[in-house]
Amino acid sequence: MRPTLSKSLRPALGTLALGPLALVLASCTFQPGVAFGTLASATLAAGFEPAASRLDAEGRIKTDGGYRIRVTSLTLVPRQLDFQSTSGKAATGGSFDPANPPEGYSNCHGGHCHRDDGALVDYADIEAELSGGTVTTRTALSLPVETPFDLLAGTATASLAASKPGYHLDRGTWNKASLQVASLSASGTVEDPSTFNRLGGQTRSWSFTLTPAAFTKAIAVTIDRDRAERLDVAAHLAVTEKLWDAIDFQTLAATAGAIVLDQHAATRAQLTDNLTQSALSVTVTP
Repeated sequence: MRPTLSKSLRPALGTLALGPLALVLASCTFQPGVAFGTLASATLAAGFEPAASRLDAEGRIKTDGGYRIRVTSLTLVPRQLDFQSTSGKAATGGSFDPANPPEGYSNCHGGHCHRDDGALVDYADIEAELSGGTVTTRTALSLPVETPFDLLAGTATASLAASKPGYHLDRGTWNKASLQVASLSASGTVEDPSTFNRLGGQTRSWSFTLTPAAFTKAIAVTIDRDRAERLDVAAHLAVTEKLWDAIDFQTLAATAGAIVLDQHAATRAQLTDNLTQSALSVTVTP
């Protein structure tokens, strides 16, 4: 089942029905002592949303290095959307200098550091680790995503019809939303319209497949008897034109044939870093 299109370069197809989720919730009634809340609906929207100022007259992306990128395919395969709860307390003295990260971390910027295993870790989590605090994180709700997104088709919205452990919600506070992604793959061409002639006057084809770290968003959602019983969840991921910034296409083009960007360690790291600038927004409403 493919996601529907809400703001599309193609005709709108309407919104996906909730399917099993709608049927289950229609028969559920909130009973005191059973649950503190109920998941009423959940959706994930995703799309390629470049800034108009970064597109040329032919619709190509203008990179910060002066190249022109034409994207012929761009596919996102999400895995699941998690809502996490943090408990415990960090000890004092856990601050660190992002310019001099602790062992096991590197490339700290924008509120997170890259861990050696490829994960992106928030400054606060690193400080808690360094301080020897007792902060623990558990996943309170997990929503599997069962469909890929063709990001070039426009921003699409998919209903998340499955819920783990279920649609009834325990009492607690959600501190973070985390969108786990199985892969992001793309292909296209690159040209150099500048006088530097860095690609020898050629149009070169490129492709990549990434398995990025989870996209995260800090949230503050409390579930208890004093709040609304039914919650609606809406998440939105916007991939931008910045994905191709700071890529050294001139060096990559020294090798004949199609340029497979993820086969070059430095380029793969740059793409992964660029991808973190994609914005994840999450709204949880009664």
